[in-house]
Amino acid sequence: MRIKTESRRNAILDTAAQAFLEAGFQNTSMSQIALRVGGSKGTLYNYFTSKEEIFLEAIDRIGERQFFAAFTNLKMSEDIGMALKKFGAALILSFCSPEAIALRRILIAEAGRSNIGRLFFEQGPQKAAHMVESMLKAAMDAGQLCKSDPRIAGDHLRGLLESEYFEKCLLGVIASPDARQARQAANRAVEIFLAAYKPAE
Repeated sequence: MRIKTESRRNAILDTAAQAFLEAGFQNTSMSQIALRVGGSKGTLYNYFTSKEEIFLEAIDRIGERQFFAAFTNLKMSEDIGMALKKFGAALILSFCSPEAIALRRILIAEAGRSNIGRLFFEQGPQKAAHMVESMLKAAMDAGQLCKSDPRIAGDHLRGLLESEYFEKCLLGVIASPDARQARQAANRAVEIFLAAYKPAE
């Protein structure tokens, strides 16, 4: 019974995620999700207390697929440059994917109306930022980067990685980059980052 229950819960989340990506948060109702799943609103409330809860869990699943796959490349390495370039290319592909762009548009639209944006930030980007900070601090402690605030350094790295494609993709100006373009953009971003954070002589 437990396996069946978990299977049903996962099906609801997958269906809800697709509905939210297609119509946005405001335009997706519990009734519409229930109709897609093939049940009633009562069934949804057996698993979740609100639409907000379904939304946050659904986008968390998207985040795990899209973003945290990139973090498998975020490991301490003898060559910090190579590690960051590999991580950066994977991250660019993640946050510029059509699914991630659609999600970011929903969050921006909703942020001014509710606390959805803040909750998403706390459960996703903030956790990811802490992982980057830990890696950069380790590199600083090992003498591969200059001593500085790893949180700010992480913000600078993310800004550089987003600089070439993210905003243009978000606004529909260009299509998502392919693997080669992401790799080249990551290489350029990391070279600038390393020049700024090179160890003191």
